[in-house]
Parts: sequence; structure tokens; C-alpha cells
Amino acid sequence: MSTEILDRLCVAIGDERQAAERAFQNLAGQIADGREPKPEEAAATIAAAGRTVDELRAAVTRIRDRRALRAVVDARPELLKRQEALRRQIAAAGAVLARAEELHEQKTSPISWELDEISEQLREAERAKTALFLTAPKELHDELRAVGREVDTMLARQSEMTDRRLRLEFELRQSAAQQSEREADPPATGAEQVERRSYRAQAAAHRKIIEKQIGENEAQSRTVQSQLDAKKARMVELTAQAEG
Repeated sequence: MSTEILDRLCVAIGDERQAAERAFQNLAGQIADGREPKPEEAAATIAAAGRTVDELRAAVTRIRDRRALRAVVDARPELLKRQEALRRQIAAAGAVLARAEELHEQKTSPISWELDEISEQLREAERAKTALFLTAPKELHDELRAVGREVDTMLARQSEMTDRRLRLEFELRQSAAQQSEREADPPATGAEQVERRSYRAQAAAHRKIIEKQIGENEAQSRTVQSQLDAKKARMVELTAQAEG
């Protein structure tokens, strides 16, 4: 008889403890939901479950963490569906691209073949052109070499005239700079004024000579350029005859 009483007491005590634990977990869930319990009810629930405030805080944190993890897991089916849809779109685009590449190949293959043929014919034409030039009459080659030497001479002459123009222009700027430097300070005596006027006249005369030389050099350069153009045109004409 006493054993049965103890058994019933144990069952009752176990039920109370389970109820107290459920109440504690419900309290933690309520707080995790953002619903504030009454302080006295919360204190009674914690005491009945034999728990502490720190354990309640840990239980609330665990519930919130699990809910966050559950949300991530619950999103998985939609993510899988979206993943499959995107893969199908990529596969469809790949099929379109493959078809386009096939059509491109069908369209361009004959064109590429013809281009290769034309390129080979052009190379053959260049080889034939070279052969024509090499087998041209000796008189044409002799004249071409002579005109070529004349062109080289004119090019060298042109380079010399360019150098001369640069030297004359530098000398002209240098003369002007020297005059400006000498006239920077006012003359102190009458003799210095006379000397200054004499130098100014000499410098002006010298610059006129340089300017004249520059003009003559430019005229000669234009003449040489005209002759050079004529010689180059003659070379083109002779080359065309040799290749004709």
C-alpha cells in the first residue's frame, strides 16, 4: 500500500516538474516573441522550474537562434526552385547560342574559303609583279638607279637646308636676345648712348642679313622639293613600266 502511495506521489511530482518546465519554456518563447510577461508571474515560473534568470536568458537566445536557423532551412525549397529555373534559362540560352554558332559557321565557311583563295591569288600577283620588275629591260633598271641616286642626293640636300634654317633661326633669336640684354640698363654717359645706337644699327643690319639668308634658304628648299617630287613621280612611272 505504501509503495503505491509513493508511486503516485512520484508521478504527481514528475508531472508538476514537467508542467513547470513547459511553463518555463513557454515563458522563454513569449519573451523571444517580444511579449513582455508580468514580473511576478515570470519570477514564479522561474522558481517553480528551479531555474535562474541567466538560464531564462540563455533559453530565449537559443529559441531565437533556432528560429533564425529554421527560417534559413525553410527558404531552401524556394531557392532550389529558383536555382533550377535559372539553370533552365542558361541551358536555353546555350542552345540558342549553339544554333547561332552553327548558322554562323554555315554562312561564313564559304566566305572564308573564298577569302583564302583571294589571298593566295594576291600573293601570286605580288610574286608575278616582282618577276616582271626583275625581268624588265636593262635600260629601265639603269634609269631607275640613276633617278634613285638623284633622289638620295636631293633628300640629303633637303636635310642640309633644314639644318641651315634651324641654325639661322637660332642665330636670329640669339641676336635679338643679346640686344635686349645690352639695352636692359640705361646708358650712363653720352658716349655710351652713341655706342648703344651704333650697336643697335649693327644688330639690325645683321638680323636683316640673317632674314635674307633664311628667305633664300626657304626658296631653295621649295625648289629642291619640287624637283624631288618630279623625280619620285618619274620613279613611279619607271616602276610601272618595268612591271607592265
